[in-house]
Amino acid sequence: MIIKELYVKSFGKLRDLKLILGDGLNIVFGSNESGKSTLIAFIRAMLYGLSEKKNRTPDRVAYMPWDGSQCEGYMVVADGERKIMIHRKFDRESYKRDFCQISDMVRGKELDIKGEDITGLTSNAFDNTVFIRQLSVTKVSDDTGDLYNKLVNLVHTGQEDVNASNALSYLESRIKELSSRRKDVSINSLMEQRDSLEKELNELINQHRLMMQDESRLLELKEQLKELDEEIARLDELKPVAAVVGEYKGQLARLKSEIETLSGEIKELEDSSLKKAREELNKRQREVKRLLPGKVDDVDGALRRFSVYRAYLSLGAALAAIGLVAVFFNPLSFVVAAAGIALTVLGYRCKGKYLRLAQLISEIDGIKSRLGEMQSKVDRLRFAKEERESSAKQLQRRIEGLMSQFFVYARQYRISDIAGSGEDLNGLINKVIGQKSEEKEKVISQIASIQERWKDCEVFKRIPELKQEIALLDERLDKMNFEYRACKLAYNVMSSCLEEINTDFAPSLVRRAGKAIKSITGKYEKVGIDSDGFKLSVVVPEYSVFKSPFELSGGTADQIYLGFRIALADMVSCDKNPPLILDDALVQYDDQRLENALGFLVEYGKKRQVILFTCHKREIDVVEKLNGGSVSIIRI
Repeated sequence: MIIKELYVKSFGKLRDLKLILGDGLNIVFGSNESGKSTLIAFIRAMLYGLSEKKNRTPDRVAYMPWDGSQCEGYMVVADGERKIMIHRKFDRESYKRDFCQISDMVRGKELDIKGEDITGLTSNAFDNTVFIRQLSVTKVSDDTGDLYNKLVNLVHTGQEDVNASNALSYLESRIKELSSRRKDVSINSLMEQRDSLEKELNELINQHRLMMQDESRLLELKEQLKELDEEIARLDELKPVAAVVGEYKGQLARLKSEIETLSGEIKELEDSSLKKAREELNKRQREVKRLLPGKVDDVDGALRRFSVYRAYLSLGAALAAIGLVAVFFNPLSFVVAAAGIALTVLGYRCKGKYLRLAQLISEIDGIKSRLGEMQSKVDRLRFAKEERESSAKQLQRRIEGLMSQFFVYARQYRISDIAGSGEDLNGLINKVIGQKSEEKEKVISQIASIQERWKDCEVFKRIPELKQEIALLDERLDKMNFEYRACKLAYNVMSSCLEEINTDFAPSLVRRAGKAIKSITGKYEKVGIDSDGFKLSVVVPEYSVFKSPFELSGGTADQIYLGFRIALADMVSCDKNPPLILDDALVQYDDQRLENALGFLVEYGKKRQVILFTCHKREIDVVEKLNGGSVSIIRI
């Protein structure tokens, strides 16, 4: 379906206005109070007539021409091969005097159809799918639950403000109320009243003496039943304490495991790495002591002395060479050669010690550095261990405090069954509750048995009164049973429908919405909807994690909502494909978001007509910059 032409003869403040629309994206630009919202109302009125909503000013009053003339106009739409004109006139007083003519302009004959036959949508579905108002989007970022509620309401009921979950909750609440034991409002209550009256009626036949004998026992049983109910309620009150104790015990077990791991790491370092490094250090220090007997503390001085011997090596080699050469000329030069050889030998021996000593000192320094690093690691591990031990002690104290409180309550409530145990508290509580419930059922059974014996023990003057009261109760019970069956049927049907929507509809909606959101945001593509709560989440690409839109920016939440609305419109509009109408829906977008959204709408307009109403010229500037698709600019 494509709106080709609009002619407003007179509607609200608009008069004699004719607009020609394109097949793709249409931007209708006008300043504030130029009549954009009135024009949108005119489009809706041409399709569905003027609404007569209660609790608000009716459209018939709001959009009657200001100059007192008759409200009138027409719309031309293309519906497949048909070209249809919708011509309407609206009476000021009553819809019964409205005029509506829908005709096929090609064949020249009147058609017996309605607006919803053209759009494929009811007026409510039209308002809540293809018609997106400004507040429908911008309000999303104001309330963190609004997006979830709007989407689930649209999917379940076709209206943003009608909540199927609330309806189900009401039905469930009413079913429970009708099937509960609340006095005067439940079937069971009335049945109990009726049974009581019927028993009383039967007891009129019994002897008064027998009734009096049983009454004392009945009061005792009721008091016992009351005490059992109180004990069960008090046991339920202890469950939160037991849950906290269980949680603390789990934390304590994890801390103990971490402490054990840290102790193992410390022991491993001390018994293995540190020990081995110290052994290596001692070994090298002993070798240094061997090289420098009696002068272990003057290692630097020894190195300096050994470095002098290196000079002896060089000097001795030179003297030996000179002496050996000179001996051919002077035999006394042999003395010089011998002295040089002696110096060379002495220097060579000291050079070896010097090199080994320098190597040992370097290795000792490296080992000491490693020892320092390992000791620092051990210190850090010990510090971490002490922190966890401190935390474990605090947790243990909390557990002991809670257990003390738990046992005080247990003794206070006279629940001796669990007052002496500290293990599996929830299991013990549930076990005791089961025992108390069994006792309660026995007491109820005894009460019923005694009441059964209360027969024929009153004077007969009460019999007509009791029969009349029972008849009145039967009448009320018939009505309440009918209401119960109706609520049960409605609940089952609605639950089945909602389950089908969540399992079949949601996946398709997610796929469509993901494509739209990717185009609009330029970033987010993967989205998900929880089938239980129908809650929305998106994948943040940088971290590959699902996040609620409200953990992102308000503008992003607006874009995601718009993407889902468009996807929802695609799914519910069937083959009619009515135009997507946006009323200043992009007003809160920044420049980049606006460009992304308009780029998407330009492409989207290739498969569906889009009409964007705006009071901002920047939308037109962005579209002209994009220069793509079939875009019509209309100024009013």
